[in-house]
Amino acid sequence: MFLDVTGAPWPVSRVLMRPEFRVDDPARPRADHVVYLAPNRLWDHGNVTVELAGLPLPVSLPVLVDDAGPVDEVVVVRLPEPGPRADLRALAAPVRLAAGEPALDLFATGTPPGDAVRLAVEDEVTGAVGPATPHRAWFWREQVWLKTPDLVLAPAAHAAARGPDGTWIHMLPDTPLVLVSSRKTGATRRLRLARLPVAPVPVPSAPAIPAKHPAPAPGEASP
Repeated sequence: MFLDVTGAPWPVSRVLMRPEFRVDDPARPRADHVVYLAPNRLWDHGNVTVELAGLPLPVSLPVLVDDAGPVDEVVVVRLPEPGPRADLRALAAPVRLAAGEPALDLFATGTPPGDAVRLAVEDEVTGAVGPATPHRAWFWREQVWLKTPDLVLAPAAHAAARGPDGTWIHMLPDTPLVLVSSRKTGATRRLRLARLPVAPVPVPSAPAIPAKHPAPAPGEASP
């Protein structure tokens, strides 16, 4: 089952799979955003590629089959962007893919916590660095917080939210590389993240302490 970020169904255009798998009972009436898969053998593994209407890149899902007995599993795939049937009312409200992360709103509005460390972002395709890219990143509480207009492919985000300007903020595991895909063209690229150099803080030198003259010996005149 495929849904968009608003929870609306995302229609499936085509399903590609290895011959070890099949679409179970193609004649069965079904919604156009649901795919029924069945294995042809008791044990196998592979990928199933699903093309969604209007999405430049297909969705690839790993499938593992064992001989533990008959079982039915429901898998819901929710994509972090609006589909062709997006609920416009939901788009007008703040969107969150995971609850319990109020810091997402701080990063989304460009006002990160004071102890967040800014990261340099380099686009490995264009070579653009920092302000020359539309991406911003921080390191905070052992997580990478990436603000980007692109779709994050890897690593998987722990949480994500859309900011008031439509740009997404993703909470990612600590990683030096992020694979993203353009929401307009579908082109993929890698973003390299690095800590910004910290300028040394000048330490003021202590004022010189005047030397003390030794006390004159008895019978000697003071200087």
